[in-house]
Amino acid sequence: NQRQFGKRKVGSNNSFGDYEYTTYAKIKEDADKAGRAFLNNDHCVEDTENNMKFIGIWGKNRREWCLTDLGCFLYGIIALPVYD
Repeated sequence: NQRQFGKRKVGSNNSFGDYEYTTYAKIKEDADKAGRAFLNNDHCVEDTENNMKFIGIWGKNRREWCLTDLGCFLYGIIALPVYD
């Protein structure tokens, strides 16, 4: 399983350390948890006439945003990015 989604550690004195990587399997697991949570906790807006589900994502471009978006793809949820 390949290393992916690197995140750089920040030390106590705000110095950058080494990157920490995760695997594709862990990414899928986390995205799956996010998608299921959206559906199970009624976080989606539903258009029953067209059988579509929507959710807005407001956040900075980072690992968590990507996992949220991937979770939406896995469960057929249409993600609507919101920018400031």
